Amino acid sequence: MKLRALVIVIAGVLALSGALIGLASVAAEEARKDREQAAQAVQTGQAAAQPTESPSGPSASGSASAQPGLAAPGVATPDPNAPITTYAGKVDGRGASIAIAVRNGQAIAYVCDGAKLEAWMQGPAGDGQLALTGKNGATVTGRHDGATATGTAVAGGRTFTFTVKMVQAPAGLYRIADKVADAAVNGGWIIADGEQTGTLTVNGVTTAAPPLNTDTGETTVNGVVVKPNRAQPPG
Repeated sequence: MKLRALVIVIAGVLALSGALIGLASVAAEEARKDREQAAQAVQTGQAAAQPTESPSGPSASGSASAQPGLAAPGVATPDPNAPITTYAGKVDGRGASIAIAVRNGQAIAYVCDGAKLEAWMQGPAGDGQLALTGKNGATVTGRHDGATATGTAVAGGRTFTFTVKMVQAPAGLYRIADKVADAAVNGGWIIADGEQTGTLTVNGVTTAAPPLNTDTGETTVNGVVVKPNRAQPPG
């Protein structure tokens, strides 16, 4: 009887041990799954926190170019207060005058003969190059270096070569494009080396421009005193 009771006790102990081992295995497996799920959750959260990028670069919401008032990285914003460098003088052969005003890599130019010929041109002037265009095939091409501008101008079907120096106010290039005494007025004045050359178109008729007073900056057009502006490059 004692032997039988002992066998029963041992069998019970073994059964209990097996049950405990099974429970421990289940618990271990559950713990492993919990750790894997926690690790996956952490990785998912980290991925969500990373900024998204388009195939060509950062998203538009994070780029400077997408924000109003900011230039794209590496692109300089033109300075409207930058000084203007003006070159002016007679073309080779003195058959006309030319003036070129440069600022922020852009330029405006005027060629006139003080009678019937006048042409306005504008365009890029960066890296010391001039590549300006205007109406009716007018062009100015050449170079400038802050002291001298040299090149070729085409205006009114005529071709001129030039080498002109930088000038200081009141010398330079002046322009009027306005309505004066009910007349459409457009013209310009080139002042350099103590000389003036100006051409004025009033209601479609082109003639020599009246003298510009360099002390006051004024002149009289159609009986009205006007003050032409110093010509400024675009931009």
